[in-house]
Amino acid sequence: QAYGETGRLLVGKTWTAFTDVAAAPATLDFEGSVSSVNRRQAQARYSFPICDDILTGTVSLEDTKFIIELAPILGTSRSPSPDFVGHVRLATDLIQLQAAALYRQVGFQPIDKSTVTKSAGGMNFTGVLMLTGRTKAYSQVLFGKGIGSYRSLPDAASVSGGNAALLPMFGWMFGLTHEWTDLLSSNYTYAANEINNTTGQPADAVKQTTYMAVNLLAKPQNRITMGIEYLYGTRTNKDLQSAGAHRVQCAVIFDLP
Repeated sequence: QAYGETGRLLVGKTWTAFTDVAAAPATLDFEGSVSSVNRRQAQARYSFPICDDILTGTVSLEDTKFIIELAPILGTSRSPSPDFVGHVRLATDLIQLQAAALYRQVGFQPIDKSTVTKSAGGMNFTGVLMLTGRTKAYSQVLFGKGIGSYRSLPDAASVSGGNAALLPMFGWMFGLTHEWTDLLSSNYTYAANEINNTTGQPADAVKQTTYMAVNLLAKPQNRITMGIEYLYGTRTNKDLQSAGAHRVQCAVIFDLP
């Protein structure tokens, strides 16, 4: 991350305003769940209070990335404008709620032809609830058209007749974080994400993914975290072929001063 702040204005590269860091799953797996928006990008962001410090708002102009699956169409994806992002956030000691909106203009220029543009956008609703002093629940619902790149997925794909269409996407997530002791904590996350495929996408194009993670973390020193995590995920393709995968990983993290 590399950004500067003056007053309520932030300029530089950091987490997109379309995400909610407070609702991010506490996994050792840096990629996170299949629905969690964890993109960092260049932006100019302005934040402001709406009702004291409890209710705040943010608007942001952000660098854009448009991913289109072209085959068999030849051409180049275009991004004629930055992404326009805004969110409203309610935060108290017990609950945090955020509603984020994204609007973008995306385009495609076939070879030797003019650029065709379309409007795309989506919503991202997140929530965090302190169930007890040591247990936190978090959730997310994400949906939209042409926002797949916020999850490293295509935003659009070719259809029959030499045209392309935006891909609708819907994802959700639920998780719990619990502190067993001052030293030990655990996180459980389950998430799913689904894309409505076009007729022009290949049979092995991703249609649906699921993700589950459970871990045990230890913090023996102030700047040191160690842990072990079990991951299980599934992928279903356009042709409904599916498979699952297991993974166990360990990590040692040292936070610099």
